[in-house]
Amino acid sequence: MDCDNYIIYSVTMQTLGSSSQSQQRIHRTLYRFGSLEAGHFGHVALHEDGRVTSYVHPNEHGYVISGGELRFLNAAGETTNTLRHYPDANVFLSSSMPGLYLMPVVTLDQPAGNTSLKPLLVNSIPKSGTYFLEAAMAWLGARPLRLHLAPFFCHDYRGVAEENLHRSPDGFAVPAPTGGVAHLMRPGDLAVGHVDDHGQLDEAVRAGVTVLHVIRNLRDVLASLYAFKIAKVQPISAADAAWRGLPPEPGFIAFLCQFESLDIAHIINMANVILERREPVLRYEDAVRGIVPPGSPVPGLDAALRATCGQPTSTLSQRDRSASLWSPAAEAFFAASGLRALNERLGYEPGFSLRHAAE
Repeated sequence: MDCDNYIIYSVTMQTLGSSSQSQQRIHRTLYRFGSLEAGHFGHVALHEDGRVTSYVHPNEHGYVISGGELRFLNAAGETTNTLRHYPDANVFLSSSMPGLYLMPVVTLDQPAGNTSLKPLLVNSIPKSGTYFLEAAMAWLGARPLRLHLAPFFCHDYRGVAEENLHRSPDGFAVPAPTGGVAHLMRPGDLAVGHVDDHGQLDEAVRAGVTVLHVIRNLRDVLASLYAFKIAKVQPISAADAAWRGLPPEPGFIAFLCQFESLDIAHIINMANVILERREPVLRYEDAVRGIVPPGSPVPGLDAALRATCGQPTSTLSQRDRSASLWSPAAEAFFAASGLRALNERLGYEPGFSLRHAAE
């Protein structure tokens, strides 16, 4: 038996109350499903129509809740397992071994957005207008979930002041994968993030979520990330603090070295994944001019972009626009790291000059 699971099970059985819990809360919760004997099986979403999604197994094809109990059903409608619901904590537990459990991972707020809009995931290369797009969609009536998605976790920013969102983001991490969150989304819901995993994106699409990718010139991405780190994010190590005190040109080089295997590796993977996908792609440079790609999946997005462009967001920072930031040494890094070739594949390199990087 997993010791951590045993502790969770024992404490939960002793402390849970029995007050009423709405069905809607259950349908907006992603649960961690497993047993005390075998550990974690996967993540489960319980739909209003009786389907079990985000997790596929013949013993959990569907479910019924009645009399304070959840009964899992197979495809023939036969009961396979029964779990007691403890509504105060929104937990389901079986009273006998193997000790099945459904433990809540994240619960979304109730739907409140424009229900004529399909649920949408804005999947962007970092520093490509993520929260600009969120503001534009909110202008159209979408309800931002305030969850920032990564493949296998998310940052839950609900109730967090804008100025504190990014200073120490690991403190807001929740182990909820993108595909699981997607199964909770309903019309009018909006999520943003940087999801560089095909499996999780495929699961989001299967859940009925529209995916819109956003790209940007990688030279500007790096310059913007440099300024963002200085202005918004607390250092996580002595090395991370050291480069911030340097003048712009050497500071930018030190920044590139510090984050080559971290944020920059993630940026490279994000760009590669987006290039391999079939969903619509919006260029940041077009978005700020209110231009959307042909066949945009969001009606009225062009007007929304024009209406919200320039508004302050939680990630907006004033970056160094001088030519000194982008130096020959930075250019050498850009080429050696593969970023220049990747930028060409994104359609940005023709006509590049050092002046362009400073504009």
